[in-house]
Amino acid sequence: MGKLIELTDDIIQLAKDGIDDLIDILGKDCLLFYPPKAISCENCIYDAVGKKSSNVWRTGGSMPFSSGTLCPLCGGVGKRFEEKFDKVKFLCQWNPRSWFMAANIRVPDGYVQIKGYITDLPRLRRCEYILLQTPISGLTYFKFKLDSEPIDRGNIIQGRYFVALLKRIAE
Repeated sequence: MGKLIELTDDIIQLAKDGIDDLIDILGKDCLLFYPPKAISCENCIYDAVGKKSSNVWRTGGSMPFSSGTLCPLCGGVGKRFEEKFDKVKFLCQWNPRSWFMAANIRVPDGYVQIKGYITDLPRLRRCEYILLQTPISGLTYFKFKLDSEPIDRGNIIQGRYFVALLKRIAE
């Protein structure tokens, strides 16, 4: 118990519910893209010595081709690269003045601060890049990468949310 303030369980629950609603209702749909994973081509026979396709069609493969020509599915590489992604909601703060205390601080365009659930933090740290606000991705792309160590700067609620700074990267 503090000298002036007592944080009761009701107050803590109210704060959790409020921040949860901000993320769930006002958060932006984002996609976390992970490094591509190499998968053996199911259309051709892999040459383990040359570490590429033998350019011989695998019986039952989806795209038949003549021996000696490049496999049309993998392009003669022998592997396909599958990109994995997850959909997540983050609160996005685009205005640096809302997350820096100094009034005259200058932050270059291309930075955004996000807030999310700490349970999503391992996925954020593993991802290669993030597309923010995916519903408008047909018009413009907001492609970012993690630029700083995510932190939990909660006062009332600790260990539930994180804040991270993202830097925009070129297409």
